[in-house]
Amino acid sequence: RPMSGDFNATLAFFDPRFQLVQDLGFVFWFSNCTGSNRSRAWAGDIRIDEVRCGLGAGDKWQLPEARPRRAKDLGQLRRNLPMNLTFDRREHDAGYYYQPPQAVPLAAPFAASQSFDLTKVDFIVGGSILQALGTGDFNKKTYTVQRFGNSVLIRRFTSSPDFVDLKSKGLQLKRVVAGKEMDNFGLNETSVQHMQVLRVGGWTVLFNAEVDAVDRHGRLTEVKTVNLPNWRRILFQMMAKGCTTFLHGIVRNMGEKGGKQHVTAIDDYELEDIILWSTSHSERTHLANNII
Repeated sequence: RPMSGDFNATLAFFDPRFQLVQDLGFVFWFSNCTGSNRSRAWAGDIRIDEVRCGLGAGDKWQLPEARPRRAKDLGQLRRNLPMNLTFDRREHDAGYYYQPPQAVPLAAPFAASQSFDLTKVDFIVGGSILQALGTGDFNKKTYTVQRFGNSVLIRRFTSSPDFVDLKSKGLQLKRVVAGKEMDNFGLNETSVQHMQVLRVGGWTVLFNAEVDAVDRHGRLTEVKTVNLPNWRRILFQMMAKGCTTFLHGIVRNMGEKGGKQHVTAIDDYELEDIILWSTSHSERTHLANNII
């Protein structure tokens, strides 16, 4: 069992053929630079200049938004339990459409600026690919495969923007953990993407995936409210994102039947714990073989 918080050692604990090559840092994404500020924008409506505007670059790297927000102290969060995450707003004002940065190659100049030779990258992928390849469950999603220089880009295809539902308990817990107020939102929301290069078997893979927060020790943290977690899915998401800690909010109805839902407990786990719970040694080898 690896030392807690050591991401590279934990990768090797999952399978010794997984290894961190280089942590490239963070790319952040301004949602309000794209067509997502229209009532409903389709991917075909997003112009290349809007995407370039949305990606953090140049002087923008100095802004606080360029890094994940610091997670609140776990003791402080627990003292506020049970936590009412019900968001009372009119239906038309309960969220917004958001075009995620599907074109990962636009982040390539940033990777190059970190003195990493992109010609050595075999694959450029997002956060869901490990789960899809490892288990064979693509969850009815379509993935696109295309050449990008010497690399192969694999991304989940979306023909329309994602809807950010402010009534989602999972989203609101992420916002609370990251020190945001439930009512304080808008189209200037930023998505912080972590970029890291892993050696996966004989392949060099550039991962680009959104992260929720960073704890006081500087460890990337995944936050979810799922009462019956798919631990294997969470495991692969954390590996792709470079997260070593997981905060799990337990949601229950308070009061009479149909009462408002509250987060009644927040549990914290290490990545190696989730590896042990979700897989046996033989299963880890099988999953890793599928991915490689």
